[in-house]
Amino acid sequence: SRSPSGSATSSDTTRVGVQYTSGAAAGSYLVTVNSLARADQWQSNGTTTSAAAADQLTIGVGSSSINVPVKQGDTLDTIAANINGTSATPVFASVVNNKLVLSGIATGQTNTISISSTGSLASNLGFTHTITAADSSYSIDSGSGAVTGHSSNNTVTDGIPGVQLTLTAPT
Repeated sequence: SRSPSGSATSSDTTRVGVQYTSGAAAGSYLVTVNSLARADQWQSNGTTTSAAAADQLTIGVGSSSINVPVKQGDTLDTIAANINGTSATPVFASVVNNKLVLSGIATGQTNTISISSTGSLASNLGFTHTITAADSSYSIDSGSGAVTGHSSNNTVTDGIPGVQLTLTAPT
């Protein structure tokens, strides 16, 4: 709700944060968070722990992609460091339990990861999809019926005019 002084408050800041931006009408709104936006994630099979031959990985997210050269003998840690060190990389790379994990930086259903290579490295790594990219889903009810919405991230600027919502947990 908005007080006459131009502020907004949330009854549960652990689930929805609010910020008054300007011009919000006074009132109360029921905000329901159905799901949060998620980034795409893939992990390797854990059986390949180093590159058998020189290769080049191409990793894409949405409309952007990077090429990462890989030398014969490069370990997963080296490959992850090279991915993270590539300018404008669209993913975070890490090694967890001898598996190369690629996590998208951007959330939202259009930000899916694609992985390929010029040789057999991508196939040898045997990537499996562990988390599917998704938009956040929410509804807002001001008393006249709920309106549902989706956002590629967890910040909603067009749900309530003059108020920014930060979705932090399902309600």
